[in-house]
Amino acid sequence: MLDIGQPVDLQGIDVRLFDDEQGVALQELKHKKHIKIAWDNPKQNLDDKIEHLLEYVRPSKILCYVLIGYWSKEEEDLMRIYHLWDKFKIDAYVMPFNKNSAYQRGIARWCNNFWVRHMVSWEEYKSLSKESKFQQLIDKNKKLDYSKV
Repeated sequence: MLDIGQPVDLQGIDVRLFDDEQGVALQELKHKKHIKIAWDNPKQNLDDKIEHLLEYVRPSKILCYVLIGYWSKEEEDLMRIYHLWDKFKIDAYVMPFNKNSAYQRGIARWCNNFWVRHMVSWEEYKSLSKESKFQQLIDKNKKLDYSKV
């Protein structure tokens, strides 16, 4: 891939095992899409590993899958989602463990839409009525301070 300059789409790297050799390789490759990592276990602190990855890759080139509802409660799910953005500016992509759970489907719908997540908090999103959610988001968007996004 390096010799012909072909862009690659990495389906995922295990950030827990990330090292300098992989970092150098990531820098040399052309990337077609985001580099995907995962944070499945909320009891595991990945800050050091993510910071190490960021020595080689810009945060805008990383997407972190966040498994919710398996080993975690709502507070732990939200902590990971907000922590990734607030500390590292890395987008989270929520993967619900139980797709029949209204909570898990809802938080995935909220989080996996970048603009919605930056317009309203999860608490605000939950409080919007189902029938008029789209219109309420449009109305809120008119008042949004874009300097925060």
